[in-house]
Amino acid sequence: MKILFILFFNLSLFAQETDNSKVCESEKLNTDSIIKELKSYRNSILNSTYSKGRLIYYLPHEFYIPLIYAYEVNDKALKNIFRSFLNKELFLKIKNDSNVKVLDKYIFYFFLAEFVRLDNSNIKLNKELFSLLILELDDIWNLYEGKVWEREKLNFKGKKERIYSILKNKNNGKLSYYNAITDFELFPLAMGSSLFLSQTKYDREIIILKEIVDAFTEVFKKLVKFYDDGTWVLQPNIWKDHRDYKNVELNTDEDVVWDSSHFSRIPAFLNLLSLCYIESKDDYNYLYIKKLKLGLAYQFVNKICYQDLFKDMYQFTNFVNGNDSPFRVGYYNNGKGYNASENYKHVFWGWWKLLNNSEIDLVYEKLNVDFDKYLNIGKDQNGKSSIYKEIINLK
Repeated sequence: MKILFILFFNLSLFAQETDNSKVCESEKLNTDSIIKELKSYRNSILNSTYSKGRLIYYLPHEFYIPLIYAYEVNDKALKNIFRSFLNKELFLKIKNDSNVKVLDKYIFYFFLAEFVRLDNSNIKLNKELFSLLILELDDIWNLYEGKVWEREKLNFKGKKERIYSILKNKNNGKLSYYNAITDFELFPLAMGSSLFLSQTKYDREIIILKEIVDAFTEVFKKLVKFYDDGTWVLQPNIWKDHRDYKNVELNTDEDVVWDSSHFSRIPAFLNLLSLCYIESKDDYNYLYIKKLKLGLAYQFVNKICYQDLFKDMYQFTNFVNGNDSPFRVGYYNNGKGYNASENYKHVFWGWWKLLNNSEIDLVYEKLNVDFDKYLNIGKDQNGKSSIYKEIINLK
């Protein structure tokens, strides 16, 4: 039985956003397990064994918060490990490896872009990596295959064409999700937003980066549906035909919405857009992105997150509107998929903390206290309980 833990106060007063974009305080915290695991990832990647377990996919997810933390508090041990392998040679190695999935590459490019944004240790070398990322992003945006699914009706040259087609509400086929903005679009958009923030540092001004930031903002303006309580969803019902969502049981007038796991990347994207508009002194768009962050923070605390009073612990719904139907039934986990509240590893990657919200901080403090209750994180512990415990403490 799910008992929702509702906070009764006006959204406009809800858990004010912190004054800056930092995810941690000035003091250094224990990162021994993070350092050990990061070294293991680095060694596997440098030895070209990264296809095992999709390390190129998981590295950005598990180490994005540690990357930001390392530069916020000047954790030299962590920074030195990142610097020891995040470089142009690795980029070229991953780019040219046909065995690496395209989505994994896009996610990894985003991670490299963020490293280039944060790191100031060797401007010359980082500028070379920055330039290579720009060239690749230009191809992703304007040249490479734009389709996500082969049976989409329209042919797109580059992600730009697909994104603008969706924004113009063009018909792309009989299935709803053929018009979905997906990770294949979101990560290049985020990559461009990150590189936009780096261009001044590397004495560049690149037209497509502003174009990408504008397109990213339009995605969040035109494709978002707000609810009366200030929460919101991206492209409601766009996934209703997709097999991941076929077991969603809807209440009256309820939308089919994104699963919480995939949507957990959105706080990072909104955080980057906020920084872009601080950089460009665009108060109008900055305030709009702030509204999205506030609504999503409220949504995390009051819909995705709920207090299980029987177990005395927080649990997390499979979908961002609080719906806790099974997810990915039929082909994941021997056909069982995720049952209610089972798909929660994303919470322990910590990206939700990038909403910079005091109520979310309280949730993570409770997670730390109750951590041993979550040892089977995301049904796939893989011996990583110690790293997740350290990540959720990176405030």
